[in-house]
Amino acid sequence: MLNISISKKIRITLLFLLAVFIMPALGDEEFTIKGISVQGLQRIPVQTVLEYLPVHVGQTLTSSDTDSVIHALYQTGFFSDVSLGRNGNTLVIQVVERSTIGLIKIVGNKQIKTEDLLKALKKSGIVEGQAYDQALLEGMQHALIEEYHKSGRYDASVDVKTVAQTRNRLLVNIQINEGKIAKVKQINIIGNHAFKTSKLLSVFTLGKKPWWAFFSSKDEYAEEKLQTDLKALQDFYLDHGYLRFKVAAQNTEMTPDKKSVVVTLQLIEGAQYTIKGYSLSGNMLGQDAAVAKLVTLKSGETFSRRKLMAIVDLISHFYADLGYASAQINPIPEINDETHQVFLIFNIQTGNRVYVRDVTYSGNTVTSDEVLRRETRQMEGGVYSISQQEESKRRLNNLGYLEQIESKVEPVPGKSDQVDLNYSLKEASSMTATAQIGYSDAYGFLYGANVTQKNFKGTGKTVSVAFNNSQILQTYSFNYFNPYYTESGISRGFSLYFQQARPDQNNVASYDLDSYGAMMNYRVPMSEYDNFSFGYGYEYLNVKQNNASQQIKDAIEQYGSYFNNAKAVAGWTHNTYNRVLLPTKGNNQSLGVEIGLP
Repeated sequence: MLNISISKKIRITLLFLLAVFIMPALGDEEFTIKGISVQGLQRIPVQTVLEYLPVHVGQTLTSSDTDSVIHALYQTGFFSDVSLGRNGNTLVIQVVERSTIGLIKIVGNKQIKTEDLLKALKKSGIVEGQAYDQALLEGMQHALIEEYHKSGRYDASVDVKTVAQTRNRLLVNIQINEGKIAKVKQINIIGNHAFKTSKLLSVFTLGKKPWWAFFSSKDEYAEEKLQTDLKALQDFYLDHGYLRFKVAAQNTEMTPDKKSVVVTLQLIEGAQYTIKGYSLSGNMLGQDAAVAKLVTLKSGETFSRRKLMAIVDLISHFYADLGYASAQINPIPEINDETHQVFLIFNIQTGNRVYVRDVTYSGNTVTSDEVLRRETRQMEGGVYSISQQEESKRRLNNLGYLEQIESKVEPVPGKSDQVDLNYSLKEASSMTATAQIGYSDAYGFLYGANVTQKNFKGTGKTVSVAFNNSQILQTYSFNYFNPYYTESGISRGFSLYFQQARPDQNNVASYDLDSYGAMMNYRVPMSEYDNFSFGYGYEYLNVKQNNASQQIKDAIEQYGSYFNNAKAVAGWTHNTYNRVLLPTKGNNQSLGVEIGLP
C-alpha cells in the first residue's frame, strides 16, 4: 500500500510538485476502482465525502486522477490532512477532520456589543459549528483590531486562544482590550486660500476640545467622523462655487504613545464659478411659467450646490402636488473651465400622473381609524399630493397622543398610475395625571389632583376631572370636548364646576361663598390653520353670612345674597405648529373676548 500524506500547513501548490515525483509509481499501479473506503471520519458522513470526489466506483484510477482527489478534498475545508492508498481494488482515503468551533467566548468588550462582534465574525466565516481555520481566525483578529482603530482606539488589542474540548471541538476565547480613544491633537489644513483655516475647521465635528467643554467628545478621533467632516468640507466649498475642489491628500499620524493623532489635509480649491444662466427642458406639461418662478438663479451670482438642490426640491414638490409622484428633475451643468461659469439645464421628466388607491394606518392599537382618517387630507381616489401628505402628518402630530408619524408610498402591482399610502405611527400616552399636596399660610393644608384623557376610548375626545381642596377652598370640575361634533369639523365641548369658599375658616374674611356653573363652547374651522370659537355659560353665586362684617351685611341687604351671571366668549386662533409638543416649526396666535352680564 502506498500512502501520500499532506500536512495542513503545506500550500496546496506543493501538492502538484509532490505529485510530479510520486505519480510515476502510481502510473504502474493503475486499477479499476471496485470500492472506496474513507477512514478517519468522526462527524462528516461518508456520503458527503463521496459527493465531493472527482472519481467513482467502476472508474479506472490513473496517476493523473490522484492529485485531483487530494485537491478536491482539501477544497472542502473539512480536513487538515488527507492521504490516499490502495487495498486491492479498493481506494482507501485516510483523512483527519478539522476541529469545529464549539463555542466562541468574547470578554473585555464594552464599546462594541458582543452580538455585533459575533455578526462580524459570522461574515468572516467564523461561527459556532463551523470548521476551525487558523488563517481565518488570524484574519478575524486583524479585522477586529481594525474595527477598533476606526473608532479611534489605536491601542486596542485582541488576543485569541483555543481550548480543546470533547468530540474534536474547540473553545475560542477572544480577549479584548479596547484601550482608550485617541484624542485629536491638531488638524492641519494646507492649500486653502479662499477661506481661513479657522473658518474651515468650524465645519468639522472633530477638533480640539474647548477648555470649558468638559463633557464634549469633539476631540475623540474616529475615522468615520473624519470622513463625515471631509464630506461636510466638500459641501462647504460646493456651496461657495468651488466646483473643482478636492482633498488631494489626507494623512493621519499617530503619536508614539498612541494617545493622540495629528490630521493633515492637502486641499486643491480651484477657481470659483458663477452662474451664466439656465434653461428648462423635458416634459413640463405646459407649466413653464410656473416652474420658471421657482428657479431663482441669477446670472453672475456664485454657484451654490445647496441652492441648486433646494430649487430641484421645489420643482419636484410642485409636480408632486399635481399628482406626478415620480417626477425626475435632473440639473445638467455645462461647465466652462476657461470663463469659470456654469450654465444649468433643468431636465424635467414627469412620468405618469398618479392616484392614491388606498390610505391605511398601522401602529394604532387604541385610536380608531376614523380619528386618523378625519385628520388626513390625502383622499383615497384623489390625485397624489405631497403637500396634502405633509399637512396630514402635521395635523396628526398636533393631536397630542401620536408620535413618530411617517408616510410610505407603495406602487400598486400592475398599475403604473396608482399607489397605496400608509401612515405608520406610534401611540403615546393620552392620559395625564397630576397630584399636588402642600401647606400655605393663607390656605392651610391643601391637596388636589387632575386626570385628563385626550383620547377617550380611542375616539379622540377629551375628558378631564379635577379637584382641589384646602382649608378655605374646595373646587370640583369636569370638562368634555369633542373635536368632531359634526362631520364638517365643528367642535363642541362643555365644562361644569362647583366651588365652596370658606375664608372665615382662616380669618381671611367673614363670609361663605358657594358657586357653580356650566359653559358650552364651539369651535368652527375657517381654514387649515384658523379657527373661530364662541361659547356661552351660566354661573350661580350664593353669599352666606357667617359672622360677616357690617359692610358685607349691608351689601347683602342691598343687592341680595344670590347672583345669576350669564357669560359669552368668542375668540380666534391661528396655529401652524408642526406638532403640539415641543414644536420646531410654525407659530401660534390667539385673540379672545369674554362678556359677563349679571
